[in-house]
Amino acid sequence: MEKEKKVLTKWFFYLFILGLLVCNFQKIVLFTDYRLLKYALARDEDIVLEGSILHIPEIGLKAPLVFIQEGEDIEQTLKRGVVHYPGSALPGEGTSVLLGHSAPRGWPKKNNFLWVFSELNILNKGDKFTLLFNDNKYFYKITEKYFLEKGEDLPKFETDLILISCWPPGKNSQRIVLEAELR
Repeated sequence: MEKEKKVLTKWFFYLFILGLLVCNFQKIVLFTDYRLLKYALARDEDIVLEGSILHIPEIGLKAPLVFIQEGEDIEQTLKRGVVHYPGSALPGEGTSVLLGHSAPRGWPKKNNFLWVFSELNILNKGDKFTLLFNDNKYFYKITEKYFLEKGEDLPKFETDLILISCWPPGKNSQRIVLEAELR
């Protein structure tokens, strides 16, 4: 009887540990992700924003607007801020398309912008934000918010600015799209 009790206790312990691992899998993976560790161990320096800046007070976002150089990879550029999609109009000159990463909850905001569009879903029609570009300040108001399946064609836009990111944060199964117009 005593031996069976020890065996049952041992199995209970193993199943308990397995249950903890399963229930906390996303946190464990995030913690052990080398990219997270790289940023978590980096020196805590304030990022100085100069030049073009996207500012969305509703979600506490202030990030640089980055333009892709010839031959540069979009994925690498997204680490430096909000990316102006090549071929879209410059702000104030037509429909501008801006891309940004959306990292899982808890992703550190040090020395990277992999989290920049993680909270786009909080924004709603009527929310306002600004974009500083070429010493001009553009004021925008959100007019639409919707989700697209991965690979689904973007609709024909008739607005001034589009914000696009993968959705949900940290996944690549859908796209969140916000349309905004100059106000």
